Amino acid sequence: MNNLKNTYSDSIDFKYIIDTVDGNEVFLIKLLKTIGKSLKKYPQLLNQHFQEKEWKNLKATAHKFKSSVVYLEMATFDNILNEIEKFDEKGIAENQLLGLIEKVQQLAIEVGAQVDSKVEELTL
Repeated sequence: MNNLKNTYSDSIDFKYIIDTVDGNEVFLIKLLKTIGKSLKKYPQLLNQHFQEKEWKNLKATAHKFKSSVVYLEMATFDNILNEIEKFDEKGIAENQLLGLIEKVQQLAIEVGAQVDSKVEELTL
C-alpha cells in the first residue's frame, strides 16, 4: 500500500457529507463531531483487540469503523478497514494485520485533524 502521507496529503472533499445532510449546518457539525469521535475511539480498539487476540471483536470493530467513516468517501481508508475485517478470509498474517492497524491509526490522526478543522471552521 502507498505511504499514507502521500495518499492523504490532500484535504477531504466534504461535498458528499454536505449533500447527505442537505446543507443543514447544525446536523453537519453533529455528524462531523461523531466522525471525529470515531476516529479517536476505533483505532485504539482495533489495537487493543489485536493485542488481546480478540479476533471476533477486531473484525466487528473494523466493520463499525467503516460504517462511521463512510461519509468521508475515502476508498483507501475503506479498503484498509475491509482488509482488517476480512483478514482471516484473505489469509493475512498477524504481522501484516498489525501493519494495517498501524496505517489506520496514522490515517485516523491525519483525517481527524481535517475533520476537527472543518468543525472549527463551521462553528466560527
